[in-house]
Amino acid sequence: MNIFIYGIALAALGMSAQASTAAIKALRLQAGEPSAQIDGRLDEAAWRRAPLFDQFVQFQPQDQRPARWRTTVQVLVSEDALVFGIRAYDPAPELIRAPLSRRDKVWRDQDFVGVVLDPVGQRRSAQFARISAAGVIADGLFSADDDSEDFAPDFDLQAAVQMLPDGYSVELRWPLAALRFPYADGAPWLLMVTRNTPRESSRLDVSAPLSKDSLSFIAELQPLEGLGDLVEQVRARSFLSIRPELTARKERQSDPLGSSQQRELSLGMELKWRPRADWVIDATFNPDFSQVELDTPQLAGNTRFALSVQEKRSFFLESTDVVGQSQSDGDQEQPSLAAFYSRAITDPDWGLRATWRGAAAEATVLSLHDAGGGEIRRASAYGTQSYTQSKGSRASFARTRLQLAPAGQALGLPAGLAT
Repeated sequence: MNIFIYGIALAALGMSAQASTAAIKALRLQAGEPSAQIDGRLDEAAWRRAPLFDQFVQFQPQDQRPARWRTTVQVLVSEDALVFGIRAYDPAPELIRAPLSRRDKVWRDQDFVGVVLDPVGQRRSAQFARISAAGVIADGLFSADDDSEDFAPDFDLQAAVQMLPDGYSVELRWPLAALRFPYADGAPWLLMVTRNTPRESSRLDVSAPLSKDSLSFIAELQPLEGLGDLVEQVRARSFLSIRPELTARKERQSDPLGSSQQRELSLGMELKWRPRADWVIDATFNPDFSQVELDTPQLAGNTRFALSVQEKRSFFLESTDVVGQSQSDGDQEQPSLAAFYSRAITDPDWGLRATWRGAAAEATVLSLHDAGGGEIRRASAYGTQSYTQSKGSRASFARTRLQLAPAGQALGLPAGLAT
C-alpha cells in the first residue's frame, strides 16, 4: 500500500471579488410554465421577460477593456434545467468562423460562446460548455489548481445556434441532473459567460471582471441570482441512469487448411445514480471500452517523444478534479502530475466508485478488478514506454480535498490513498 500526502498548497490570499462583481439575474419560471424550445432563435415569450446582462469586458488580448462588439446573456430556470440565451452581435457576420468539427474540438480559431458554471461556489473547479457558431459543443471541467481545462467529461447538454444578419444567437439547456453541488451550507452558484472572436487577432470577452493578475481563469466568477429556493427543491431529487451494452464481434482466421470464423457476444452495463445533489455512485460491469472515442495515434518514427492520451471512458471521468487525474490538452501536454493514472486499467470486470461534494470538502473512492490483457502506455520524460498487462489485478483509490479558506481564497489540503 502506498500513501501519498501531497502537502499543503498555499497561494496568495487576496480579497474576494464577489462583492464588486455584478450578478447575472435569472428568470425563475413557474410550475407548468413552458420553457424555451432549444432552436437558437430566442423568440419565446419567456425571453422577453428575462433580465438581460450585457456588461462584457475584454480579457484577451488586453484585459478589462470594453468589449469590441456587444454580447448579451439571459438565463431561464425551469424545474429541471438552466437555459441560457446568448446573443453575439457582429457587424461583419460573413467573417464568422464556424467550421464543423467533432465534439470537444472547439478551439480559439473558431467563433464560440461559453458558459462556466460553479454550483459549489468555491471557485476551485467549474463545469464549462463551449458552443461554436456551427453548433458544436465542447464541455468539461476547469480546475483552478493548475488553471487548466479538461475536455474529457461530457455532460448531457442540448444546444442550438441560429445565424442572423447581425451575428448569431445560441440557446443552451443545462439539466440540473448534470450539476454537482453540496446538499447543505453551499455558497451561491457562480457563473461566467465568455465569447471568442477570431479576426485579425483572437479576442476573448468575459462577463466577469477577470484580469490577467487573477489567481485563475475562474477566480472572478459572478453570482447567479434569481434561483430562489431551487437548490432546496432539487437537492434531494434522485437521478438514475442505466446503460446496457451488447457488442457482437466476428473474427475470420485463415490457415493452410482453410478459414474459420469466431463469433463473440459481450454484454455489459454502466450505471450512474445520484441519490441526492452531493452524492454520485458509478458502477460498471464488463464494459466494452472499444466503443469509446479512439485514442490519439502516434507515428512509428516518433516513439522517443512522450505521449499522453486523453481518458474518455465515462467510469473514470466523474470528479477528475478531486482525483487529480490530470488530462492532456490539445497538444498532448500534461499540465501537472497525475495523482491517479487511469490508463493503466485495461479491461475491468467490474468497478464501483462513489463521489461526495460538500461545502468545504470533496472526496472520491473507487475499487475495481482488472482482467488484464492489452497494452499499457506510460509517458516518461524521454519517451513512451509500452507494457503488457498479462495478469489480473485489483485496484483501489481514495482521495479527499479540504477547503480551509473562504471562497475566493486558496488554501487547501489534498490527500490520497492507493492500493
